[in-house]
Amino acid sequence: MDSNQVPKSILFAFFEGKATAMQRKMIEEWLETPASREYFYQCLDEWEGQHPQYILSEEHVHQAFNQILDNPPFERLESAIKPVHKTIFGSKQWLIAASLTLMMLTMSWVFRKTIFFKTYHTDFAQTQTLTLQDGSTVTLNANSSLWVPRFEFYKDQREVWLEGEAEFKVTHTHDHKRFVVKTDSDFAIEVLGTEFVVQTRKKQNSVVLNHGKVKVNYALGKALYMKPGELFVVNKQSGKAELKQVAKPHQYSAWKQHEFYFDNTPFVEVAELIHDQFGLKMSIPDSALAQRKITGYFKAKRAEDMLSALQMLLEVRFERKENNVIEIHTRPIINL
Repeated sequence: MDSNQVPKSILFAFFEGKATAMQRKMIEEWLETPASREYFYQCLDEWEGQHPQYILSEEHVHQAFNQILDNPPFERLESAIKPVHKTIFGSKQWLIAASLTLMMLTMSWVFRKTIFFKTYHTDFAQTQTLTLQDGSTVTLNANSSLWVPRFEFYKDQREVWLEGEAEFKVTHTHDHKRFVVKTDSDFAIEVLGTEFVVQTRKKQNSVVLNHGKVKVNYALGKALYMKPGELFVVNKQSGKAELKQVAKPHQYSAWKQHEFYFDNTPFVEVAELIHDQFGLKMSIPDSALAQRKITGYFKAKRAEDMLSALQMLLEVRFERKENNVIEIHTRPIINL
């Protein structure tokens, strides 16, 4: 079958849950080919765009929370507290109200993320796999954080925030709810049933798609659809965007097995990875060494595993200083 054999009107009826049993069977058989699935996801994205969903406003929730602070149920609280004494400011009710209001206001500002989001964080050289409420799984790379809304995550659309790097395996829901991964104000990935790796570090945002389809929103309204095997990179400083095909997309999530692949990668970029992964800052003595190309596979659970291999490959000597700084010597250190 080609895409024209399933009219868009039938697909839209399917998305609304109004398709007949015969139509659902026809769509199921039609989706067996990759081209049909691609057209299906494009229609799904178009249908979702025509049916705006209510997105929970953090500001609205915060205003509602402040209303509770302004009108606390002190009558019920008062009956549960045994009177102790009067204060110079007035009755015990005033003291209770002032104390609780101050405490709750402090919580609402200082612990705002704690109130609205559940946070998952990994340390250097640590990975973590977690399962979300909808059944999707997320594997966080080292030095990464994921924020998941505590309230209404599953009501209208599934939305999470990422800082660092993670692999997502998203479960498609029967009611076709979007799954959105946000990294900052200008970069977000809309998931259409798929498996992919997102990285957001100091210099760039990137997405590698393994299976399925994603829509990437970036840079003031720009967007693109990605196909399996594609890598999309946006430089945060210059704004330059690049989309290219990669032969082995699975290598971009090899960090789950503590494996790292380099293909003519400048040493300065390897040093940045070591900093992100293990928290070690490398001081490279000259530009020639910084641009030395590295190709190969490394197995490294600890920073020392990576450093030992690089010392031999680059014929240099690493010396660990204070504050996790690695000083590089281009000649061997001679102890007299």
